[in-house]
Amino acid sequence: MKTRIILFLALVSIALTGIVIASVTGWNPWAVSAIVLAFTLFVKTPERSLLNALSITELTTKLGDYFRSDKDTIFSKLLLGMNIDDRFDVWDDCADEVPMPNLLMEDIVQPGLDPTFSPTADAIKFGARVLKVRDWKVDLQIIPKVLHKSWLAKYKKKGSDVFDMPFEQYVMEAIIKKAQENIRLKALYKGVYNGAGSAPADIFNGLLKLVADEITATNIAAQVTGVITADNVIDKVLIVYDGLGEAYKGVPTIIPASPTIFDWYVRKDKALYGANTNQEKMQRTAVQIDGTMCTLLREPGLAGSQRLICTTPDNAVYGVDSLNDSNNIEIQKFDRTLKLLIDAKAGVDFKQIDADCLSVNDQA
Repeated sequence: MKTRIILFLALVSIALTGIVIASVTGWNPWAVSAIVLAFTLFVKTPERSLLNALSITELTTKLGDYFRSDKDTIFSKLLLGMNIDDRFDVWDDCADEVPMPNLLMEDIVQPGLDPTFSPTADAIKFGARVLKVRDWKVDLQIIPKVLHKSWLAKYKKKGSDVFDMPFEQYVMEAIIKKAQENIRLKALYKGVYNGAGSAPADIFNGLLKLVADEITATNIAAQVTGVITADNVIDKVLIVYDGLGEAYKGVPTIIPASPTIFDWYVRKDKALYGANTNQEKMQRTAVQIDGTMCTLLREPGLAGSQRLICTTPDNAVYGVDSLNDSNNIEIQKFDRTLKLLIDAKAGVDFKQIDADCLSVNDQA
């Protein structure tokens, strides 16, 4: 509203200027006003002016101010806002390596007829996996003129208000969405760390790589499902679930699956058993596996993979760096462009890997 008032006053000012000049020169006041208006189109004007021009120096300042003032919110959206809380335990404040201790207990109950003290040998065993977070970055060159046109086009839809999102917020929202997409689709599950790489999949080892390494190391044995198809999908999912230890079948568990496998499962289940009264099998991105406490989840990050991973929802950890001053967003002016630099850390791992708490199939 404020900007609209300024624009209105600018037009009034141009008209008054034309009238004054016309009164001195004797020219037609409307012609003079038109000349003054045309002249303003070639003069640098503030953002959202008649020309919708951008002062790159002003934009540098505005972007910097916006990022600094909303820094915690931006990084929270960037690093923690991928809607993965139902399949990952998200940890903040992971600067490098974070131990994830776990406690394993052997059977300890025995008959009480013998009055002597006979402790179970090596009953309590501690283990510790280590969550490793690795540096990743965003280096962007922003061409304000091009982005500004895109921003204006966004508000050409009926009912849109061009002033409800400032340009600097529009820029950052686009960056956040793309960064989240890169991590979710290409790193979270499919990542293979490559320090010399330049792609999203290079930033850290994803869950598929971790599972493959554990199978190779014989720490877990894959359940044999063979290739999953639209016809056999229910049987194959149940094979993976059945691979869990009995203690874990009495607590909530999950199986993230590729969108294709998820769709096959839902369609096959409905074809065999009809509509389910349990909120139509919960929702479109999750389905309760009949007779179990296990939920099949649609996971876009597994697209193209037939790997099924069954475990508890909090066993997989997604770790990020803390939201502190080491996470700097830097804005640099360079000729007619802006350089935007983001530095952060992230990584994934399992808290516990053994034959009871983690069941996977033999497909990659």
